Amino acid sequence: MSTPSFVIAARITPRPGIDRVDPAKYFSGAAVRQAALDAETAGAAFVLLDDDLDTAPAAGPAAGRLSALQTAAWLGPQTSSIAVVPTLRTTHTEPFLMGTESASLDWATHGRAGVLFAPSLGADAAANVGRRATPSADPAWAETADVIDVVRRLWDSWEADAEIRDQATGRFVDRSKLHYVDFSGTDSASEEFTVKGPSIVPRPTQGHLPVFVEHTPDAPLEALRGAVEQADVVLLPAESVGPEAVKVLDWNPSACVLAVIDADADALDPEIVARWVQVGVSGVVLETGPYDVELAVRAAAGVVPELVGTDETPDEQSTLRARLGLPPAENRYANA
Repeated sequence: MSTPSFVIAARITPRPGIDRVDPAKYFSGAAVRQAALDAETAGAAFVLLDDDLDTAPAAGPAAGRLSALQTAAWLGPQTSSIAVVPTLRTTHTEPFLMGTESASLDWATHGRAGVLFAPSLGADAAANVGRRATPSADPAWAETADVIDVVRRLWDSWEADAEIRDQATGRFVDRSKLHYVDFSGTDSASEEFTVKGPSIVPRPTQGHLPVFVEHTPDAPLEALRGAVEQADVVLLPAESVGPEAVKVLDWNPSACVLAVIDADADALDPEIVARWVQVGVSGVVLETGPYDVELAVRAAAGVVPELVGTDETPDEQSTLRARLGLPPAENRYANA
């Protein structure tokens, strides 16, 4: 993995009880679109879009929320350099669907996409879906690790040159470039699930979208270990990022570790950032909501100008893997 400049990104999903977004602007996508464009103008590497399967209010007085993945795909053609990273909930969503939808997202954004995989640990989400009981953290995160594994296998099930469109022979694909996936995992209810392939969507533009996981207060860090070991990017809370980063990098030395910081409540202190960098932190995700994104990103860049760098302005050819300093994704089946 190459060494990128200090990454600055923003979480722009409206925060219940904080961001009073006009429901019309929220459900039309206008508020999130403007936030993404503001973050892009300020030079943010990516925007993070939250999602869940509960029924909690997401936009002021209105109940409901936009699908993060569909919103990300919609934002792709309306932005030019910033990447989009939606949250996919692994507990109640079919793994095959997550594999195909994320691959489609990468095509829609021309390689400017990642995916944050996370379980649904709330009782409200379980009741809303109505398929299984509320899971505990350990089996739910173990299932998430399995989902990350099989989704990557689905991405690999098409080689990059599998699509040939040979009119003379009437062949759309070279069958030798498609690979069968036969995966068995364990879900959060301790039941077996299986996924068969190949995928129905060609290999993503990036080969593999960068895989994100995030440590939040609803689970101990140790519960995430299997997912962390497979992740490309690990998000950690700012208040504990120092010791947690050491542990994460022990489990996965190649991970890109980012600190999640409340841009409204916390000021980035250059000395604190310097200590984070010493233990392996590669950047920050600013909790801003849809407002004041540009100001927050520019303020963060101003705190660490010697780390951000001025010669790596993103352009339309920059994939998220490249911006994060990740190596090209290898296909596990090619030449096997």
